[in-house]
Amino acid sequence: MIERNLYAGGGMWQGGYLMPKNTVGAPANKILEECGVNLKDAGNGLYVCDSLIWFQRCLQAHAMQV
Repeated sequence: MIERNLYAGGGMWQGGYLMPKNTVGAPANKILEECGVNLKDAGNGLYVCDSLIWFQRCLQAHAMQV
């Protein structure tokens, strides 16, 4: 999981494309869980989460480090 631009309207947000869910492969799910993102196990090492919540949690985690 690498997202360089964390801002509203950026890559992982995806609301404008009407794709409000993101798919994440293991072991990246552990990073997101540490940030407080709720993930649904889709099987075969894949997890699904709400892109808006993912975006929000990543911004919160970043803000706490600054």
